[in-house]
Amino acid sequence: MTVNLVSTGKRGASDERSRPVVQMPEYLRNQTRTLAALRGQTISEFVRQALAEYVRNALEEAEEVRETDRIMAQIREGAPTYAP
Repeated sequence: MTVNLVSTGKRGASDERSRPVVQMPEYLRNQTRTLAALRGQTISEFVRQALAEYVRNALEEAEEVRETDRIMAQIREGAPTYAP
């Protein structure tokens, strides 16, 4: 999948947005269009919501991995494996 970002608005402005151009298989485009219509959303609204949810979940997962790595390092250093 190819994504190109085109910035709109002034740099540093709080309402600055980018306009991504995403190349995807036709079946995925059709599924996206159908789901957006079923939810009463535009394709842009649907994709923004889906991407925001994906990013939020990925960041939470990354934080969990960092926390697990931190705990495992403490255990390797001899820290107790129970909470006092």
